[in-house]
Amino acid sequence: MAGSVPPLIVLTRPQGKNALLSAALRQSGFDSLELPVLQLQPLAIEAGQVPDPGAFDLIVFVSSMALAAYESALVNFASPGFGGVLSRRPLFVAAVGAATANALRGSTVFSGTPVLQPAAQASSDSEGLWPQIEAKLSSIRSALIVRGQTGREWLGERLEAAGVRVIRHASYRRSVAVWRESQLQKLRGSGVPLRTVWLLTSSEAVDAVFSQLERHGLLHVLRIAGFVVVHPRIAERLKLQFAGRFPDAVLPAVTLCDPDVGSMRQALAAVASL
Repeated sequence: MAGSVPPLIVLTRPQGKNALLSAALRQSGFDSLELPVLQLQPLAIEAGQVPDPGAFDLIVFVSSMALAAYESALVNFASPGFGGVLSRRPLFVAAVGAATANALRGSTVFSGTPVLQPAAQASSDSEGLWPQIEAKLSSIRSALIVRGQTGREWLGERLEAAGVRVIRHASYRRSVAVWRESQLQKLRGSGVPLRTVWLLTSSEAVDAVFSQLERHGLLHVLRIAGFVVVHPRIAERLKLQFAGRFPDAVLPAVTLCDPDVGSMRQALAAVASL
């Protein structure tokens, strides 16, 4: 992407999750656009719909949003005087990523409960988490998986195959974010082809980016874009969408990085400097 005008780095994570990365990029001399493509909202939960955490040996949270929404529902529908203290704790809580694991360690509700997470060298996903759970299977008879309205079934099916009773609970929903005209104008540029580098952190975000840009007549921006993703599955989804929209184009190079601010900043800066 060598040229006189540096590319615009587009940060697509949900609202509130882009500020630190945007500041880090700005300090490194890069211009960025905060453009959330998905909104995450807690689901409306009624009394009796919140699974009792004390009824499970293991609770898996797929994201920090899943944890926050579940804890909020617990507090809203718990008995008077709950105060965030469980009468019975699960034996283990688990997270597929470091950020969610850190949120669990800081949680008032689950304070002191052992946290399982992928090892440092493992992938931040269900496959990376599984060895940690597998080592504790002799103590696990029931598990609760807290996630969005939709999600992968790999971990739940693996637990069920091991004889564990599994309940899946949706604590939040994803919806496509509404883009402001000022954001679209920045993407349109000044009439010359705009070079961009996109950070994509979920397969759902990939689908939303392509559909949103197509709707606004800006799909062509992606033809000459660079991409950074945080998991190989996201890269696969991106290339599938790209091939479907630009069948005559060479598939783009996609850079993979870890989902922490330092790694994402470094990867984005490297791609933007090409």
